[in-house]
Amino acid sequence: MGYVLDLRQQVGHQPLVVVGAALLATNAVGQLLLVKRTDNQCWGLPAGSTEPGETTEQTAQRELREETGLTVAKVQLV
Repeated sequence: MGYVLDLRQQVGHQPLVVVGAALLATNAVGQLLLVKRTDNQCWGLPAGSTEPGETTEQTAQRELREETGLTVAKVQLV
C-alpha cells in the first residue's frame, strides 16, 4: 500500500478516492476463504488498493498472494 500512503502524505486528511479489489475464494466444497485483519482483528475478504498500472484482476491476485500465500491463475470480475 505504498502508493496510497504516499498520496495520503500529499493530500493530508482530505477525502481520497482509491480503486481496490476483494476476492471471493472458495474451495471444492464451497467454503469461503476469510482472513483475519491485523488492524481490527475482524474476519474479512482478501482485499486491497490498486497500484498504478495494475488491473483490478491483478490487484485481486496480488492481494490474495500477499495476505494468504495462495495463488490463483485466473479471476472473474463480478
